[in-house]
Amino acid sequence: MLKQLVDYMREEEFRLTLFENRVHALNYDDVLSLEDHLIRIKVKNRTIFIRGTNLAVQKLLDQEILIVGTIEGIEMK
Repeated sequence: MLKQLVDYMREEEFRLTLFENRVHALNYDDVLSLEDHLIRIKVKNRTIFIRGTNLAVQKLLDQEILIVGTIEGIEMK
């Protein structure tokens, strides 16, 4: 059990979790833009586009971001 907890805390892979009216991103590289209708996040050689209305950052830590608002779509290019 302890090993699983340590592995979880050390995880370095990008993770995106979608909740109702929230998106949580972990282990991203950079926030490219913050607008109330579009937030772009860089992950390795890809970009995550989070589209919606009234988007705002509720929590911003080193490699962790929580975005709130009406989520209309998420796209990776």
